[in-house]
Amino acid sequence: FNTEMRLRMQSWINSEERAIFLPPKNTLTLNYSNLGLLKIGDKVNIECSMLMKVRLGGHIIHGHMDETVICIGKKDANGSTEFTFKYPENIDLARKGYLATDKDSVTGNGTSLTVCNPSNNTFLMTIIPYILTHTNSHNIETGKTINMKFDAVGKYIARLSDFNNHLIENIVSIN
Repeated sequence: FNTEMRLRMQSWINSEERAIFLPPKNTLTLNYSNLGLLKIGDKVNIECSMLMKVRLGGHIIHGHMDETVICIGKKDANGSTEFTFKYPENIDLARKGYLATDKDSVTGNGTSLTVCNPSNNTFLMTIIPYILTHTNSHNIETGKTINMKFDAVGKYIARLSDFNNHLIENIVSIN
């Protein structure tokens, strides 16, 4: 979310009436999210930013969505729900850290979860009953498009690795 959206969200959260929230229709959000596909009455998970005065733990995800993914499978997993998601296989984005890695974190529709059994363009997420009930995850069905955000640390590592390779190439070309 941009600053304007965060301020509007905070104002909305602090108000007595919480029935309507209208985010600005900026191009970045519409291009990388499922916002344009939502209908009146659809539920959206909105979380305020974490205050940096507490211990960090768990998943580190921030900023805009990276892309959308499609649910290609949903089944019971001993009381929890296992979802399979698919996203476009893109080697250039993968090199930049936009990929799912085993036991890493992703955010699906604003809910931070752990990746299981990733391939080049699919992964599983198992959602426990509490999260399924208290988020909009219960609305995910096969064929539905959801927002996806990959782990920030993986993207930073990929970016630093790319930068390091670029430096090595320049040093070699100078010699």
